[in-house]
Amino acid sequence: MYRGTADAIAQNWDWIEEHRPDRVLVLSGDHIVRMDYRPMVAAHLQRGAAVTVAVTPVPAHEAHRFGMVHVERSGQIRSIEEKPQQTDAALANMGIYLFETEQLAEMLRARPVDVVLDVLRPQVAAGHRVFAHEFEGYWEDVGTVASFYRANLELVQRQPRLALHDARWPILTRDEERPPVWLGEQAAVEDSLVANGCRIEGRVRRSILFPGVHVGPGAEVSESVIMADTRVDARAHVSHSILDKYVKVGADAVVGEGNGDEAHGLEWLAGLSLVGKDTWIPERGRVRRPSAIGVGGRYEDFHDGVLAAGSVVPNRRWFEELP
Repeated sequence: MYRGTADAIAQNWDWIEEHRPDRVLVLSGDHIVRMDYRPMVAAHLQRGAAVTVAVTPVPAHEAHRFGMVHVERSGQIRSIEEKPQQTDAALANMGIYLFETEQLAEMLRARPVDVVLDVLRPQVAAGHRVFAHEFEGYWEDVGTVASFYRANLELVQRQPRLALHDARWPILTRDEERPPVWLGEQAAVEDSLVANGCRIEGRVRRSILFPGVHVGPGAEVSESVIMADTRVDARAHVSHSILDKYVKVGADAVVGEGNGDEAHGLEWLAGLSLVGKDTWIPERGRVRRPSAIGVGGRYEDFHDGVLAAGSVVPNRRWFEELP
C-alpha cells in the first residue's frame, strides 16, 4: 500500500532503475489531459532544471481545489500553496512533473510521502532549480464526484473541449471485444456516447454508457454515467446519477429522484445519486438524491422501497452473505 504519491514512486524505483532513464515523467492517475510532453521536456533541458512542474491557468473561484503556484518572471517557482482558501496565484499545479533521475533518487532517500509537500516544497524553499511549464490545453482534475461527472457529461456536448474523434489524438486504450450496439424498435438515443455491447430498448439522453449496459423497454436514462454491464429494467428511470458496473435497477424503479438539493455534509455528492458495484435496486424502488449506495447494496437498505435523500449506505463486505 502506498503512503502517498512520493512513496508510490519510491516503491516502484526498481522498475525505473531497470530501464535507466535520464529523466522521469510523473503523471497523476485521476487527471484527464491532452498534452504533448515534448515542449515541456525541451523547456526543462533548456533551463537546466532539476524539476519542471506543469501548470495551467484556473479561475480564481476554483483555486481552492488545487495546489497554486507562484512563479518568477524567469519561470522559476517561488512558492506552492496547497489548496488555499484565498490566493493571488493564477496557475494551478497540474500534477505533472519532470525530474532528473539522479536528483529524484536523492530526493527519495529521505523516504518522503507526498510529492508536493515532502519533495517539491523543500526543493523550492532551498532555492533549487524548480521551474514551471505553462500549459493551456485540455486538462481536468477528476478527483471529485462533481468534476468526474462534469468531465463525462461535457463529452456529449455539441462541441466538447475534449474531442474524442480527433484523428491527430487517437485513443489507444484497448476496446472491449463486444458485439456492436443493438437498438430495439422503440429505442431512442440523443446526445450520448454508447459503447459496444450495449442493448438499448428504451430512451437514452445526454448520458455515457459503458460496454454491456442494457436499457430495457420503456426505461429511460438521462444525464447519467452508467458503468459496464449494468442493467436498467423495463420502465425504470435513471437521471443525474453515476452507476458503477454490475448494478441492477429493477423494473419501474427510479434512481436520481428529486431536485438534488445539497443535504448538510453531503456537498461532495454534487446533488447526484451514486450507486456502487453489484447493487440491486428493487422493483419500484426509489433512490432520491443526493445519496450514495456502497458496493453490494440490497433491497434491505431501502425503507418501504425508498432510499431517502441524504442517505449514505456503506459498502457491504463479501463475507456478510456467507452462511
